Amino acid sequence: MKKFALLLALVAFIFSSCNKGGAPKDVKAKFDEMYKGATEVVWAKQDDGNYLATFKFEEGEWTALFGADGMWLKSTKKLDETTFPAKGVEYLKLFYEGQTPSYSMVKDSIGETYLAEMTKEENKMEVFFDMNGKVIKDENNAVFAKFMEKYPSATDAAWSKKEDGNFLVSFNADGKAWTAAFAADGNWLYSENILKQEEYPEAIANYFKKMKGVEVKEVKMKQTAEKDAYEVLTAFKDVETCFIFDKDGKFIEKMDLPKPEAQPAAAAEEKK
Repeated sequence: MKKFALLLALVAFIFSSCNKGGAPKDVKAKFDEMYKGATEVVWAKQDDGNYLATFKFEEGEWTALFGADGMWLKSTKKLDETTFPAKGVEYLKLFYEGQTPSYSMVKDSIGETYLAEMTKEENKMEVFFDMNGKVIKDENNAVFAKFMEKYPSATDAAWSKKEDGNFLVSFNADGKAWTAAFAADGNWLYSENILKQEEYPEAIANYFKKMKGVEVKEVKMKQTAEKDAYEVLTAFKDVETCFIFDKDGKFIEKMDLPKPEAQPAAAAEEKK
């Protein structure tokens, strides 16, 4: 009899160890339905009356939040750099150099978002991404904030950093491919996009019709805070020249571009 009582006590201890804390019956029922086979479950009642479960499930570390009535609210899975969206990791390394983010996937009734959390000078910073690594929300980055203010409908944004510390972003907006530059403090510097012949003033096309042997290689619309202008890259024999026109197609100036430096024979052979 004593052995049987001891066995019951041991089973009760194991059960309580696997489900530390407590939660209402409806909460636990919903949890068991969603996470059958979860281990090391620990419950904690929150100040707002909700219940948080911390547990392991399918080789991952999770938390799940439920209302007191058993309604599931959200779940969070701990991730690392290798399981977080790659474009999101690239973004963080570019704009949060020196920081060590903690990564997670947050799932609720709306869908999945990916969260990176960092702390700088005791200030908590959060950046949210979608499953493809597109930034959804970043309130800490003045560059991103200015970009979204100027191009709210931008898609496919790809960021890089120049040697001078400014940031470049390539993106699509209004059916066109753009490149924009921003200073590190968020100040917009310029935007430009490559144009088709029918998209720039006829006066520019007519200007080059008079120049025999000159090849128009590329036409860009460049926008700055001061003015809009067209930059036309041309080639004549082995000389490349940039022509500048105002927004109405009136010629302003031109400049010959430096020739690419000749590669040493050994280096050229090595690249083959």
